[in-house]
Amino acid sequence: NYLAARGILDQYYTVKAQEERLARYRITAPFDGQVTGANADPGTIVTPGTRLGELVGTGDFELEAGVPAAEARLLQVGDSVELRGTDGSGQWTGRIGRISEAIDPGTQTYRVFVDVAGKGLADGLYLDGAIHAGTVNEALALPRHAVHEEGRVYLVQDSALTWADVEVVHAGRERAVVR
Repeated sequence: NYLAARGILDQYYTVKAQEERLARYRITAPFDGQVTGANADPGTIVTPGTRLGELVGTGDFELEAGVPAAEARLLQVGDSVELRGTDGSGQWTGRIGRISEAIDPGTQTYRVFVDVAGKGLADGLYLDGAIHAGTVNEALALPRHAVHEEGRVYLVQDSALTWADVEVVHAGRERAVVR
């Protein structure tokens, strides 16, 4: 037989065996993404635990943000978050997916994880955000500079300027919420 004499059948079955063996070692990512780094070349023999590369998802993203303890207690999983690129690249809406129960000892903040998806988002993009937290009943928002030492504000009462003690419920960069 011509095929057997030339070793073509042996080569064919060798290739088929190698394809079968290779199929057992195929690595498939559990999500759609883009390879951003490769640490191993094709055909390289690797051992368990070897970092092969880095894959970044191209659909849904999780943003990690540090929130001061005073503000974190007002947040709940599911709260809406408005995000915008610091470079003006776009605006997106996300939701708080989870809130860490441990405070970061270095920054004294809680880690809040926001789930967000949309066109124009990319791994490593810097974002600014505003979280739409719950409401505070029977409270008033004042400019932060209007709240003085130890939770006191000026109050005009009977045409006279007096001090009033208030409870500071929340203090942001520009505003303080008081009762």
